[in-house]
Amino acid sequence: MKRFYKTVTAVPAGEDFEIHLDGKPIRTPGRALLTVPTQALADTIVEEWDAVKENVEPHMMPVTGIAYTAIDYMPAHRGEVVDAVAKYAETDLVCYRAEGPRKLQEMHANAFDPMVEWLEERFGVRMAVTQGVIPVTQDPAHLAAIREVIDGIDDLRLAALREIATITGSAAITLALWDNAIDPDMAWSVAQVDEDYHIGMWGEDPQAAIARQARRRAMMAATKVLSSLTR
Repeated sequence: MKRFYKTVTAVPAGEDFEIHLDGKPIRTPGRALLTVPTQALADTIVEEWDAVKENVEPHMMPVTGIAYTAIDYMPAHRGEVVDAVAKYAETDLVCYRAEGPRKLQEMHANAFDPMVEWLEERFGVRMAVTQGVIPVTQDPAHLAAIREVIDGIDDLRLAALREIATITGSAAITLALWDNAIDPDMAWSVAQVDEDYHIGMWGEDPQAAIARQARRRAMMAATKVLSSLTR
């Protein structure tokens, strides 16, 4: 779709903010008003729409997409999203360590141990850790505790967390980022340990590099939603 508007503005609407194109409010694909709770998040969405040169391309507007998800999808499917994010704890990235070589084992320990320790200190959840790829069974009570935490998160943040969990493969990293226990760059670094190791050993394939950059952009957009929701 060609860019059809000249101006993009964030307009106060009660305690929230609407995004207007040429003075008219944007509506979601479900025809609801695109409304967000903070000026910072509204400004971020304005930046996405204002950055459009010729064509409006949804994949280039990830923050807007997260807002659409929160408004259109979450009310009817919230339980499914909570389950999907919580399920990553069953096979959490930070629980699976290499059997070798030693360098990768050390990289895993340095990146993953702090996540496991933080989860226990913050929520009293001790994740079982294993070497290799054979699944390890997590304590059902601990999995339930993680789900309870996720279920207490509002729709907009939860929509962002779904993106982060999908990219990182880790409920622990996702919750640590949500709780401001780690910053976005650290979260990305922890999630990319295996890939970084292999790149260091054999270099990076150009096509894989493009996909990696796309994942990073999507993750950083989701973290921007989280940081923009602090009033």
